[in-house]
Amino acid sequence: MTSESVTATEVGEWIRADHLSVAHSGDDVVGGIRLQRTDPHRAKVGRLGVHEAWKGNGIGTRLMRHAEDLADRRGCDVVWLTTPKKHPFLPDWYRRLGYEDAGPNPQELWEYESIRLEKRLEGTNAHAVAASSGDQDRARSARADAGDAHMRSIQ
Repeated sequence: MTSESVTATEVGEWIRADHLSVAHSGDDVVGGIRLQRTDPHRAKVGRLGVHEAWKGNGIGTRLMRHAEDLADRRGCDVVWLTTPKKHPFLPDWYRRLGYEDAGPNPQELWEYESIRLEKRLEGTNAHAVAASSGDQDRARSARADAGDAHMRSIQ
């Protein structure tokens, strides 16, 4: 999917119905993510995107963690997503973030096969626990890798 496949009206509907978060550097939006509650204890992550010039700086990881933290604070036990099965890096990247295969995702709207991945939040996100239990150097490194980008939620 590309950003061109979304209209301003759709984004407005997402803001009203779901939760959007953006990564920004100054006044420039450099990435974004959508969190959508799908039932009382589950939320779907979607529309993750990072500006081409900012890729490789940890922005995508920070956006994912931000969405997971938000879902956790809202009482969700599981965050899930779909991704193209044959994408060159996304399925493995999500697995490195702790997502596990939850089976095929039958779709009729797209011309590609997608898979469903899930992550159990367990009340407190694993990355937050790791950072508070002596892994501050890795957490500082992740923030440094992301440059001067900051997260902001839109509701």
